[in-house]
Parts: sequence; structure tokens; C-alpha cells
Amino acid sequence: MTRTISSLGVGMIRNTAVADYSYDGKPTSSSTLKDLDFTGVRTVIQAVSDDFKNVPINVFVTNTAGNVLTNDLMNGLPVVASAVQIKVTDDGGITGISIAANGDIVLPATTPPGTYTIKYSICDIKNLSNCSETTVVILVTNGVDLRITKEAEGSNWFEGDELTYTLTVENRFFASISSRSS
Repeated sequence: MTRTISSLGVGMIRNTAVADYSYDGKPTSSSTLKDLDFTGVRTVIQAVSDDFKNVPINVFVTNTAGNVLTNDLMNGLPVVASAVQIKVTDDGGITGISIAANGDIVLPATTPPGTYTIKYSICDIKNLSNCSETTVVILVTNGVDLRITKEAEGSNWFEGDELTYTLTVENRFFASISSRSS
């Protein structure tokens, strides 16, 4: 039977050759007696897709869109960043996007607003042909999410009455501003 490393999950290969001996204890045929012990372990690597749309990124505030390694697995356990090589395999339309060695997605400051799907792969650092590829979805905004509210003071108004009102403008993405006018 022939076994190769790729067909061996975990186990041992033992090879023993047998020789014929004469009465005086010397081999009657030329044979080499060798044992080969080998234990192989196949590393199972699994990149799991990510969806970071619920955490929109404003590249004027931060250029980190999340960490792709948080749910990836190696042999059923969380991936350790130093045990894998991470590579963007499809930039999804964002020229200059990268993934840092720790798994953080790094966006260029010039990334226009939009929803992007990026493909990446993680490979076993000990066997770079052992890889898994998946996608990550990110939402980039321009940092503006305005809400304008106009409230009149009082409750009984008639045609021709002068009103006092409050106009509130809020930027609900990362900072709030307001203005009051009478």
C-alpha cells in the first residue's frame, strides 16, 4: 500500500523489510532494513465571511474598517494572526485597500462612499498552498447624516401670528451641531 502526506491525516507509516538468514546468522540476500516513522497533521483553515455594514466607516475619521480574523478558524480554533498570511484577492473597487498582518482592513483616505465587497484569503504560514478565501462587506460614508428639526414654541397659532421656533441641525454620524434662530 502506498501512502502520501496528502492522504495521511494523522497517523504513522511504518516500513519494515524482512531478510532471509542462514544458519550462521548472515543474511542470504541483500536487504536494507529500515523503519520510517512519520506523523503528519493536516491543518484545516477556514476563512469565514464578514459583514461590517452595520458599522459604517468615515475615512475622514478612521481608515480601519474592522478585523477579518475575528471569526476565522484554524483546526477549529480562532486564527492566530502570526500563523497565517493574509492577502486581498479582489479589491472590490477600492484601489489601495489592504489588510494588516493583525487582520485589520485598512482603507485609503480617498475611498468614495459606497458599499464594497472585498475578497481575501488566509494561508497557513507553514504551507502557503493551504488557503481559504472569502468575502467581507464594508460600508463607507462621507460622514454626513443630517437631521433638521423645526419646532414652534406655543400651541395655538392663527393666521398672521408671529412665531418663535427652534431649528435644530444634527450631524448624527460623528458629531452634533445645533443652531437656534428666532
